[in-house]
Amino acid sequence: IFARLPTFISYILSRTHVISDGLNEILVSFQLKNTGKYAGDEVAQIYVQLPSRNEIMPIKELKGFRRITLKKGEEQEITIKLRKDLLRYWDETQGKFLHPSGTYTIMVGASSADIRLQQSLTIDMNQ
Repeated sequence: IFARLPTFISYILSRTHVISDGLNEILVSFQLKNTGKYAGDEVAQIYVQLPSRNEIMPIKELKGFRRITLKKGEEQEITIKLRKDLLRYWDETQGKFLHPSGTYTIMVGASSADIRLQQSLTIDMNQ
């Protein structure tokens, strides 16, 4: 049996910015502020939704995360790098991994059920 402890720390995520370097990485930047009464940790998680496909795909997948420690009232800009090879999926009919071009949705949150920011990014994987 697990008991849920009261939370004494709260965080605000804001100002997401997602860019592709055109080659191998996507940079996801956002502001994280501790609005609670105490110092504490937050694990910021990056989820990605692939462009629409005919195949059955997950709605979103965890692709990156970072644990951040912030003092009471402290705010930081956080940047998490995602390698583009993390954006591939296995195609059963072709028997290989594919990197789809199109519009990706990049999401930042504390969990898959607690998405606080999102931004779309169009990527041409053929470049």
